[in-house]
Amino acid sequence: MRLLIGLVLVIVFTLLASSRRWWAYRRYPLLSVLTAGGWITVFVGILLGQHAFPILRERDIELILPIIFIALGWAGMMIGLQADLKLKRYIPNQTYRVVFSDLILTILIVSTLTGLLFLYLLGAGFTWSAVMLAVLLSVMLLGWTGESRSFRIMSRSMKVDKLKLMQASSGLVSLVTILLYGILVKVSASNGTWLSSNELIIRTVSSVLLIATLVVAIALLGKWLMRIIGRREPEFLVLFFGLVSLSVGGAVALGFSPLFVSMLCGAMIANIGGKDLSRFRRFILEAERPIALGLLLVAGMWASPHIGIAGLLLIATLLLAKFLCKIVLPVRLPMLAAGAGFESTKDRIGYFRQSPLALILGVELLFLTHVGVLSQFSLSSVERLIGILIATGVLSHFLSFLIIQMNRGKPN
Repeated sequence: MRLLIGLVLVIVFTLLASSRRWWAYRRYPLLSVLTAGGWITVFVGILLGQHAFPILRERDIELILPIIFIALGWAGMMIGLQADLKLKRYIPNQTYRVVFSDLILTILIVSTLTGLLFLYLLGAGFTWSAVMLAVLLSVMLLGWTGESRSFRIMSRSMKVDKLKLMQASSGLVSLVTILLYGILVKVSASNGTWLSSNELIIRTVSSVLLIATLVVAIALLGKWLMRIIGRREPEFLVLFFGLVSLSVGGAVALGFSPLFVSMLCGAMIANIGGKDLSRFRRFILEAERPIALGLLLVAGMWASPHIGIAGLLLIATLLLAKFLCKIVLPVRLPMLAAGAGFESTKDRIGYFRQSPLALILGVELLFLTHVGVLSQFSLSSVERLIGILIATGVLSHFLSFLIIQMNRGKPN
């Protein structure tokens, strides 16, 4: 009964949080900070989580696994459907430059600073888990919050073209993030054995062939079924659940990330879907906000506040790394700033806000650890990691708000 009540509360709150009335509160600057990144939903999840008023507990993970994996698959396929190559000609080169600079700077700076912190904390040297965690964190912190309405309310002086650039590049960087994350999950699952094995090439090629076969098969099946369904939209739900279930089940069975495989399936469907694709895409994207908020609610429910001094040091390190790679260096380095259109660091403040995708990746990391895909991490360590990501995300949004308020009215 407790689990049933918990699931009902999660579903009801997710629907309320995604309603138009809830999002109308974004016209108030401070409330827009909390609603833009889904942080109110995360806070409610924390209150309902196992460290406050435990509606759902750690032993309930097994019972809600199918729901979580379906939600992750849904999110991955929604992101993948944006990768329509026909839209490439509408994307300005400026967007690619922004994404490329963020990719290079974030991975280099975040992995280096967190690696040095882990080396200091461990003392005896790096372990495979520490190396993979440093690189995973750098990938999780790629991107920024693409939502621009609340930021436009806070920063009325920011030009519309720069807001559109921030929003467009956010969608593109999400594709890159999940792609790199999926590769890292597969590498991390090997526990470092691939690096010393003569079967490295064979295993790599076989993994690529397996996943490519799965993705192509699901995409072709989806195209065939979409043509059969035609305009009968109620049957799109059954079709979509079937495609997501196939991609998620195949991913877990092969030791891959469900987000990664579902995104690849969505990208493949977007490029071979045919004339019925637009209805299919419109049907799926209607659930974008509830799915995202539901996963953020789960992140809050399983976040651990017991992070200790090491966790506080990691939060400070991540914020410093984000400040360098999101605000300062993209403007100061001529090689990266050329052609991006950023006149000062004030134009980059919106990029400092952490993407909600970071917490969704943390949720998947938790459940992949539970099913044994990632055996080198413990559930408690991933729960602490989610807590650290929540703290970093909240602080990144709040500090952006403070910087904007302090600089309001000042010339660039």
